[in-house]
Amino acid sequence: MFNDFRWGGISVRGLIRTLLPDVWMSVAMMIITYLAVGAAGTLMYSPEYEVVGVVAVYPDDKMAAADSSADRMDTAATVSGVLSGEAFQSGFKELLDDSEERTISSSCLSNTNLLTIKVVSTSAKDACDTYHAFIEYYNNEAAYLTGNGILNVVVPPEIPLEPSNSSEILNYRLLLTLFMGFAVLAFLAFLYVVSKTYKTAGSVQRQYKDARFFLIPEAPAGKLGSAARRKKMQGQRTAAIRKMAEELRQMLRARDGKSVLITSSSKNEGTEEFVCALGDELASLGRTVLLIEADFENTGLSARRKDEADLPEQGLLDALGGRCSVKDVCVRNTGKNILTAYAGVLNESGDEQYRYTPDDVKRVMEEAKNLADIVLVSSGVWGGAEDGRIWNSESDYSLAVCAPGKAGFFAEDRLITDLSKGRSEFAGIVLNGV
Repeated sequence: MFNDFRWGGISVRGLIRTLLPDVWMSVAMMIITYLAVGAAGTLMYSPEYEVVGVVAVYPDDKMAAADSSADRMDTAATVSGVLSGEAFQSGFKELLDDSEERTISSSCLSNTNLLTIKVVSTSAKDACDTYHAFIEYYNNEAAYLTGNGILNVVVPPEIPLEPSNSSEILNYRLLLTLFMGFAVLAFLAFLYVVSKTYKTAGSVQRQYKDARFFLIPEAPAGKLGSAARRKKMQGQRTAAIRKMAEELRQMLRARDGKSVLITSSSKNEGTEEFVCALGDELASLGRTVLLIEADFENTGLSARRKDEADLPEQGLLDALGGRCSVKDVCVRNTGKNILTAYAGVLNESGDEQYRYTPDDVKRVMEEAKNLADIVLVSSGVWGGAEDGRIWNSESDYSLAVCAPGKAGFFAEDRLITDLSKGRSEFAGIVLNGV
C-alpha cells in the first residue's frame, strides 16, 4: 500500500516533486534575487578621501638664475615621470609595509617647475601622512633616480573633512537601498511560493503519491455563503467520510483487524471532528464503534461528546492503571451504536498512578476490542511522543490527518515517516479540508 516509504528527516526528493509544477516561478524568483544582489553589490561605494598639494622641483635645492624656463619644465616632467613609474610606486609601497589601498598620482603645471601630487585613501589622516611620506621618500632617493634635485612643498595639503566621493554615495544610496529591498522581497516571495506550494492538498498528494488518500471537502463555517451552498458542501463532506468508512471497514475485514490509530502532526487539524464523524459513519454501517480518547492534554472528544451523555467519574487513565475496566469509563452516545472512552483528568505532578506502560495499553486494547467491532483511537497531536508510539504498536491500522496549511513545514513528512515505521499498517493520509 505504501511502497518503500522509509524517509528520514527532510525528503529532498519529495520537496523537488512538490515544487515541480511551479518550478518556473521558483527559478525566476531565484534569478531575480541573484541579479538584484549582484547589481546592488556593484553600486556599493567606500568613502575616499583626497589630499592634493603642490611641490616645486629644485634641481640644486634652489632655483638657479641661469636655468631657463624650458630646463625647469623638463626637470619637472622628468621627476613627474619618475614619481608615476611602476618601480618608484612599488618601492614606496614596500616602504609603507601595509595593506592599505592608496592611489598616488602626479602631474605638471604648465610652463612651471611645479607639480601637483594627489593621494586618495579610505582614511583622511592616512592620505595626508602618505603625501608627506611620498615626498620624503623621493628626496631620500633622488640621487639614485634623477641624479639631483629635491621636492619642496609650496602649497601644503589640508586634511579633508568629507569624502571626495560623498556625492556619489549620496546619489546611489537610495538606489542601493531599493535594489537590496527588492532582493529581499524576491527571496521572501520565493519562500512564500515554496511554503504555499508545499501546504496544499495537491502537493501532499504529489509527495506521497504511493500512499492511500482520503479527501474530505471542507465544511462551511458559520453563516458564510447561502444555506443551499452550505448544505451542499456539508453533504459532500458527509459523502466523502461515508466512502472512507466503507473502505476502512473493508480493509479491517481483509486483515481481520479491529483498531485504527488516528493522529495528526499539529493542533487544529480537525482530528477530533474527524474521529467523531468517522465513528458516526461506521456506526451507520451496522458496526459497533468504540472511540478511545488517548489524548490526555487536549481531551477534545470529551468537549465534543459531553452534551450527548454525562461523562463518567473515572477515565481512561484509571483503566490503564487497573483501577477500573474499560467498560466502566465508556459512555454510549444517545441514539447511536457508539461508545466513547474518555481520557479522564491528567495529573501533571507525575504521580505513579497516572503513568502507564505498553502492557497497560495492550490490556486496554484487548478489552476495547471485546466491547466493539471497530476501535478508533484518537491520540491527538503526534510529534513522535512515546505515548503515541505505544498506541500505534497496539493498533492494526494508522491514519494521518493532515489539514494543508495548518501544520509546520515538513510536519507531514515526519508524521508519516513515524507511522510507516510503526507496527501498525499505514492506512493512508486523510486530507481534511481540501
